[in-house]
Amino acid sequence: MQNNDLSIFLYGAWKNNLGDDLFLKVITQRYPNYTFHVLVNKKYINVYSDINNLVVHTKNGRFTRMMNALFRLLNMPDYIFLKMSKIASVVILLGGSLYQQESNWKKLYSGRLKMIGLFKASFAIGNNFGPSSDPEFLNCYKIFFRKLTDVCFRDRQSQMLFPYDNVRTASDIVFGIDSYYTSKVAQIIDVLAEKPYAVVSVIDLFYKSVSRNYQKVTADIYESWISDLILQLEHRGYHVILMGFCTAEGDDIAIDRIIGKNSFNNTIKIIHRNIDESLLVLKEADLVVATRFHAMILGWTFGKKVVPIVYGNKMKQVIHDTSFDGCCVNIEEIDQYDPSYVIDHAKKLRDISSFADDSENQFYGFDQWLACN
Repeated sequence: MQNNDLSIFLYGAWKNNLGDDLFLKVITQRYPNYTFHVLVNKKYINVYSDINNLVVHTKNGRFTRMMNALFRLLNMPDYIFLKMSKIASVVILLGGSLYQQESNWKKLYSGRLKMIGLFKASFAIGNNFGPSSDPEFLNCYKIFFRKLTDVCFRDRQSQMLFPYDNVRTASDIVFGIDSYYTSKVAQIIDVLAEKPYAVVSVIDLFYKSVSRNYQKVTADIYESWISDLILQLEHRGYHVILMGFCTAEGDDIAIDRIIGKNSFNNTIKIIHRNIDESLLVLKEADLVVATRFHAMILGWTFGKKVVPIVYGNKMKQVIHDTSFDGCCVNIEEIDQYDPSYVIDHAKKLRDISSFADDSENQFYGFDQWLACN
């Protein structure tokens, strides 16, 4: 039985990134009688307006910034987190790579540690840990995760770093998207009628991120290889959709560079704006070449042949955990892979239903808490 008065603060990176947006879709539809609250920058204030049980608050207004700075000087939790704790009794840290060793990680950690103490219960759902190299970073989060009511990672390696009774692992939330996906798109996007088609998700290697710090590959090498792949796909009769998951991280800029340097015949650009449209594009594809983590997960979930381009440890770990035996391209050695060979050795993930079922266990700790409260 759901308590309709319960309000929940969802702490995460809400910037119209398809992967993170899917987490919002799943959790708000899984618990339709609860009210969820998120903090976003002003530019994203209207992005999630179609989710009825989600309330969106801006976090970068001038007054909020001033009050946050003041409260930090007083060694208090951020003003905006205090505000959320007056509205919601529970906090869920929802998303994938929330715990990366960024340059300002100590400030982020301190804020999070104070934040979770404001709420009646706190949960981490769908996360992975890292990348990190500093033992102090790991030790801090050993303290942090022990303080949470329940933690569920999406990879075993993260779980093994924190061998505590309140820490578990389950398949990525998005494996269960079929349970929550009903297309609201009024008509099929024109390009989807062009069959067969392949979706190629790309990232911008010029975007600065701790998970994109490579020694052996440049944006030019990566984008040149993607261009060769597209030409090979077109030669085989595929139409190609170059798909960007997140404009905030430059996916659209990388796509524009790739298209601008080539003369493709049957290749177009689609940038994620709407969850249902993006899901439809992937659901109708014949092949998915995935640099984005959730392009890989969605391709598998929808029963597609998938070629992962592995650009981070989180991808590597999930591939290992699922025992996927298709061709996987190491981004740092991408120029050593023949695009023709890669296409020929694309595979589906076996026994996808077991991963979909297991993804429900991400919510087990929260459900247990609800049952007792």
